[in-house]
Amino acid sequence: TTTDALRLLQVVQNAIDAAKVDLVAEMAEHGDHEAEGCSSVKNWLRDQLHLDTKDASQLTRSARTLNDMPELADLATAGAISLDHVDAFTYASRHIDPAVVEVSMDWMLDLAAKAEPKKMRQAVKKLRDATHPDDLDEAWIKGMAKHDITLSAVGEGFSVAATPLVRRLHSHRVPAVRHRHEAQDRPAVALRTHLRRGRPTRRRTPRHRPRPAPHVGPRVRAAAGQGRPTPRLHDARPGRPRRRRRHHDR
Repeated sequence: TTTDALRLLQVVQNAIDAAKVDLVAEMAEHGDHEAEGCSSVKNWLRDQLHLDTKDASQLTRSARTLNDMPELADLATAGAISLDHVDAFTYASRHIDPAVVEVSMDWMLDLAAKAEPKKMRQAVKKLRDATHPDDLDEAWIKGMAKHDITLSAVGEGFSVAATPLVRRLHSHRVPAVRHRHEAQDRPAVALRTHLRRGRPTRRRTPRHRPRPAPHVGPRVRAAAGQGRPTPRLHDARPGRPRRRRRHHDR
C-alpha cells in the first residue's frame, strides 16, 4: 500500500542521512576536503554538494553527536530517527550535565523512536529546566535588567536610554500650581515615580505627539484666577507667522 511505501521510504531516507553523517565524520578525520582546496568540511559541503549552510552545519554537528553516543548512532543507521532528532541530543549534550544525559538516555531514545522532532526538543528543554533551575532565574534577572532602564556610558557620566523613563523625565505636562518640588528635583521625582508605578500609559494624537493631561485645563484656569502668569505648554509648537503677500507693480 501507499502507507507502507511511505514508511519504507522514510526509513531509507533516515538511513541515507546517517550514512552521509558517517562519511562526513570520516572526511573530517582524514582531511580529504583539504586535498580538494577547501579549508573546512562545511565549505566542501556547500561547494561540492551545493548544500545550504543550515544543512551543512547539521551534518557536521550530527557527526560529533553520533560519535559520542553509540546507541543513538545505531538508531540513526537503522533509519528509526532523523537528523532532526539527533539535533535534540546535540542540544542535550551541550546544555545538560553529561551525567544527567547518561541516566536519561533510555527514555530519550524511546521517545525519539516514537515521537516527532518537535516533541523531542520540548522534552529535552524540560529536562534542562528541571536540572538547571538557576539558569531560569538568571535569565529572568537579565531580562528584567533590560526591561525598563538602560544606562549608557557617556563621557564621565551615564545616559538613560530607556524610552518610558525618558518620556517621564522629559514630560511636557503643565506642572501643578502648588508644586512642592523644584525644577532641578523633578527628574529624581520622575525616576522614583517610574520605579514605583512602572511604565506609563499614554494616548497619542494623530500626529503622534504626547497628549496633555486631562487636568491641565482646570490648573491653567486656577493659576489665571489667582493672578499668576498662565502656564504655557512646553510641547506646543509655536505657530508660524503668516507671510504677507507682497503686491508688486508690474
